[in-house]
Amino acid sequence: AVDSPDSFLSPIDLNVEYGKVTTPLEPTIRVTHRTNKNDHIVDGLIIVNFNLTEFFKKIKDISSKDNQINIINSDGFWLFNNDASKEWGFMLQKPHHNLKNMNPKLWQILTSQNEHTLRYMDRDIYTIRKLPTLYSKKHKDALNETIYIYIKTLEAEYVKM
Repeated sequence: AVDSPDSFLSPIDLNVEYGKVTTPLEPTIRVTHRTNKNDHIVDGLIIVNFNLTEFFKKIKDISSKDNQINIINSDGFWLFNNDASKEWGFMLQKPHHNLKNMNPKLWQILTSQNEHTLRYMDRDIYTIRKLPTLYSKKHKDALNETIYIYIKTLEAEYVKM
């Protein structure tokens, strides 16, 4: 529930219309704000959907085969991966497309780190960052889910350096 006046930031997911994921896929985040007469607006709830398609296209433009950007939600599902077939497993009935299942060691490292950047090496190098959490001023509750970003630099790339 959103008490007046406060805001809510949804997890990033895919846009759904009439109970079905829209195609082409539209990564979306929703922001809500509860209003009341003290805001000089009628009592209500303002909901704004932000289509993140262009944002994800920009990430795709800077990601490469040798330096792969990955964005993971708090449940271990890819929101962005160079292999688009791994993305959105939680919405596209692909629960096995999850970092927890596909690379448990990396998932454990991701979820055990604090806010600082860290590097992990196996044959490749992983540069890992947990995005900061936003908090409600009124309730001190987290407004956003935890999002992890890691860049996988392939061994062949850093051996050249």
